[in-house]
Amino acid sequence: MVIGIASAMDAPLPLLPLQILFLNMVTDVFPALALGVCHGHEDVMARPPRSVRDPIVGKRQWWVIMLYSILITVVVLGSFTIARGSMGMSTEEAVTVSFLVIALAQILHVFNMAEPGSHPFKNEITKNGYVWAAVVLCGLILYFALSLPPLARVLALQAPSAGGFVLIVISSAIPLIVGRVVSMIKR
Repeated sequence: MVIGIASAMDAPLPLLPLQILFLNMVTDVFPALALGVCHGHEDVMARPPRSVRDPIVGKRQWWVIMLYSILITVVVLGSFTIARGSMGMSTEEAVTVSFLVIALAQILHVFNMAEPGSHPFKNEITKNGYVWAAVVLCGLILYFALSLPPLARVLALQAPSAGGFVLIVISSAIPLIVGRVVSMIKR
């Protein structure tokens, strides 16, 4: 959606093709593997089985997926616009900001995968050491992508200013915060 909306608005692309491939490898693989070893909710075996006619992903889950996608898209495009506009960054620097925002937002989004209505800070996801290891590993990979000149050159990344890093941290935390607030409301 990020690329599609930017293209439709005839704006510079906030992510480059090689960056998208890199993001798919980093932000999807390790957190997904870590989620695969979660123990799950304590009462999962006490629940009755779902009907074989029920889809694997129901309407409610599709709505949640769509809403998180829209939220992350708005955050990435918003940070790209702020970086280029009010912060006066070059397009290359703003692309780095949007790359890091979407990467960190997706990595942190793993914590929104807890059972709906579960405690926002004490749940099957936050108790899983593999999830924490995956988050740290992904963070290290992003750090090396930004700080190793050959890799940064290939990915067309430029180290942002201190203000750029503040924008990255705040923007990438928004989907996590929204997800945890919604979970607390459901609780």
